Amino acid sequence: SKLSYKKLTAVMLPDGVSFGLGLDSEKGPALPLVWLAVFFLLALPQAVSLKELALYRLAHYEALGSVHGSPTTLIDMELASINSTANLARKCLIAPLETLGINIFTELVDRNIGAMIVIIPNELSKLGQEARDRWLEFETHLLTPDVPIPVFFAPSEESTWRQVYQGVKANELVHASPFSLSYLHFVFTQYNHALRTLSIQGTQTPAKLRNVTLLNLQGALEGEDKNPTITLSANIDTFCSSPLQCYGYRLSGGVASLLAIANLFARLYADEQSRPEYNLLFLLTVGGGSSLNFISLKKAIESPEKLKTSYLHVHSKFSISLDDLSGERLYAHFVKTPSEGTFGASFAKTLESKMKTGEADEDREVSVVARKVNKLSSDNQAWPHEQFYLSRIVGTTLSSNLEANSPLSQSVLDREGGYSEDYLYENTQAVAETLAQVIFNSRQENVTYLKGTHSVDRSYLEAVHKFIYKYPRPIQALGSQHLLIKTLRDWLSASSTEFDFAEVEISAREDGSYEFYDELQVIADVSMVKPPIFDLILFLVVLAYLGVIGGCMYWVREWANKRKRKEKYN
Repeated sequence: SKLSYKKLTAVMLPDGVSFGLGLDSEKGPALPLVWLAVFFLLALPQAVSLKELALYRLAHYEALGSVHGSPTTLIDMELASINSTANLARKCLIAPLETLGINIFTELVDRNIGAMIVIIPNELSKLGQEARDRWLEFETHLLTPDVPIPVFFAPSEESTWRQVYQGVKANELVHASPFSLSYLHFVFTQYNHALRTLSIQGTQTPAKLRNVTLLNLQGALEGEDKNPTITLSANIDTFCSSPLQCYGYRLSGGVASLLAIANLFARLYADEQSRPEYNLLFLLTVGGGSSLNFISLKKAIESPEKLKTSYLHVHSKFSISLDDLSGERLYAHFVKTPSEGTFGASFAKTLESKMKTGEADEDREVSVVARKVNKLSSDNQAWPHEQFYLSRIVGTTLSSNLEANSPLSQSVLDREGGYSEDYLYENTQAVAETLAQVIFNSRQENVTYLKGTHSVDRSYLEAVHKFIYKYPRPIQALGSQHLLIKTLRDWLSASSTEFDFAEVEISAREDGSYEFYDELQVIADVSMVKPPIFDLILFLVVLAYLGVIGGCMYWVREWANKRKRKEKYN
């Protein structure tokens, strides 16, 4: 259109006040540069969403009346790095695992951080020993009730979190010089990182799990009728600071060893000429670890009525619980030192001799460790054989750990690459050899029963181990339809003459007063937002512009009034 710009001579304000936009010519209004700058600043987007990423929550449960972990899952905060010198109040700290420790965390909490994200390295095996020790101490602290802020874990397989961390650090370097030109350039052209978490289930707070599902997988190899039973057990589920990052590489070796031994003895029991008199019972549990005080194991021992293999428990003579078998040496944990001539003493002595005659270059030892148990109390047992002992079944727990619940066994650091597969195979072979010698009642220590095809299949052992390790195994996530459980059922049933499966739902407060919460994972919406100083500068620019315009209006009006008065007198 050819509408004259002179018709746009003014913008009317209240009370009849008006100010001009500039009317130099018919070519158009001459807008002030400041006015253009204001429109430019207002047009800048205040936030830009980058990506939605997964975040895993800190273990959240109640134990004996104490709440562990934070009930807060929804946060909306700016991100800051561990090296930030700015005010961290109500900010979410993001830091690699290797930089954290108890002292650093305490200092950050004192600076009023609102939340923390721990980035798990992709290659934990390359972590230095000092950083590992510092983290293990800190992770133990995270599992206490003394964590006042929400803590999240960024999965190691998601490289974007590292990029976000590097971006946060780069921005903070510019923030360190707030009066420099580079800082002003950042304010108008760059963004800070912010985080908003979203609930997958659409709830504001996590809900308590009313029931916990326990699983028992039992396979049997039968000898002659009414002969005693030897039970081998291992626990499937894992427990650590971040349930969905808890792969339990070492502990999964105990499950793999049990299946490898079952696979081996299934071939021996299939031949009537090599079938021993003893019955063998293989027991895999979910909820049978120390995190639930061995509840599932207790149920399997004390209430096996519904299982076809229940009659084997009645004649149980000895139990062997397989823990972490990945170390250079083994500890045979007993309730009390077995007396000479007993089955336990014979087993420990034979195991020691088999360890020294294995394929490894160096001689390795087995140490017998005794720990007394109070029969009047079933709470807070350290090892699974203690639960057998309370049911009057003598047994041992074989482990590479001297102490129960070692920090590494309950850590996100328990990943592949921390040790050699040779030790797992050697220890499994030694246990199988020992078991063969004692059930065949042989007193010839130098005889090797398991050779060639009648030995532990190393490829089978390693394949099973790697398959189990692929899955994080918190008790909340494992059910009868989980692929891992279905596969383990198939493997154990294939190595058994009798197999049964039990699924029991118990009250969360039964046997140990543990209550778990759902919402193990949240969605993190990472976005870029303008820094708060941008709003302040924008406010000052608009205020200055209005001041200039107001001043010009006042000057023009005064000038016009003076001109009118002058013309009147003239």
